[in-house]
Amino acid sequence: TPTNPLVQQRSISSFPSTKPTSMILANTADVNDGRPVRLGGCACGCIRYELCGDPMIVHACHCKDCQRLTGSAFVINAWTESTNLRILSHDGKTKKVVLKGGSGRPHTVCFCAECSTAIYSHYQTERSVFVRVGTLDEPSTLQPDVHIWTRSKLGWLDLKSFVCEDGEKKVPRIFEEYYNIKDVWRPESILRLKALQPVTPESQKGKKIT
Repeated sequence: TPTNPLVQQRSISSFPSTKPTSMILANTADVNDGRPVRLGGCACGCIRYELCGDPMIVHACHCKDCQRLTGSAFVINAWTESTNLRILSHDGKTKKVVLKGGSGRPHTVCFCAECSTAIYSHYQTERSVFVRVGTLDEPSTLQPDVHIWTRSKLGWLDLKSFVCEDGEKKVPRIFEEYYNIKDVWRPESILRLKALQPVTPESQKGKKIT
């Protein structure tokens, strides 16, 4: 059992029974017993949520759009299945705004309708979600796996130490733009991402995730 009360082990039966459709992003039947649950919410407290399980990967994004949106040097996003995010609070509502991401592609950012705290985003599909790690009650429980779009990082920010040891060599986890998923992600995370892809003629032909 975790010692940190903000990273909990909870069973399905402990979820509230009242579930307004507009406030639920996950089906509790998809949540397995024994998985860690992290709690979070917006600045005013109207939106509270549970993030179930560990994310597929955690990004620190330094694109100019994320800098502008957060008013900071970069944003930290936990990329996971949408079924792992469940809104608990019934006191507030979310609002959605479609913006351009660092890649130039549109993405949907979901805010608290009261205080405008950005809680999560959808990129291209609503099957997965990018949760703002800074909105967790205990954000230190998730650390970035990679830093992306560092070509626009702030000049005073030094990322030279952000590498991982792989035997006798150091493997960079810093990318000027994006990266090739199959070269960076853990095998189990790649399988989770593949499971989110809709069945299409292309996917049936064995098109690979890149």
